[in-house]
Amino acid sequence: MKKLFLILFVFLSSVMNYGQSIDGYGIKIGWSSTNHSWEYDPSFNIKLDWENNSGITARAFADISFLSFLDVEGEIGYSQKGAKYKLAFTTVDNPDGSGEFKTIKNRLDYLSVSLLGKIKYDLGLITPYIILGPEYNYFVGYQVELGYDIVYDRFKKNNLGFSFGVGSEIKILPVNIIVEYRYSQDLINNYDSSKLDIKNYSHSFMIGVKL
Repeated sequence: MKKLFLILFVFLSSVMNYGQSIDGYGIKIGWSSTNHSWEYDPSFNIKLDWENNSGITARAFADISFLSFLDVEGEIGYSQKGAKYKLAFTTVDNPDGSGEFKTIKNRLDYLSVSLLGKIKYDLGLITPYIILGPEYNYFVGYQVELGYDIVYDRFKKNNLGFSFGVGSEIKILPVNIIVEYRYSQDLINNYDSSKLDIKNYSHSFMIGVKL
């Protein structure tokens, strides 16, 4: 948690230092389609087919302008990640499954800080942009089913990932409306074991306002 506060302090200090160049600030909220990959050591011969889960994301941001076409966007936010899994019901007579399933949903909660390069092109009413950069994620908790807490209890608190997205700012005085798609993925194994590699990834669709 101390690392998160340190990053927040550095980010806020940077915004203050470049206050004369702030291009705008605002909030984004949206919906995410999330999943995670589980890569076991090959000797285990195990493969789990996780399905996409849904979650919410919310972010506060500030854009610092360096060039007419280039901003650096700092973000502080909250994201729900995780995945779901269809578990087949089995019986003595049907050891391979009775045809019925239970959907197991695992939700992971993260606080995140991002520092993203933002390339934009002003067309007047609309300003499309591309956004790319690193993202630090802090694991704050989870809501899981069917004993998966055994795994998530060993999740690392700190993780580094990256985000890539495209979007557009639509000028509607006195604010700009933002529409954005974002792909995010972990770069570091979340699970504290060399036998299993777990990485989160998500597709997010957000709307927001920029002042």
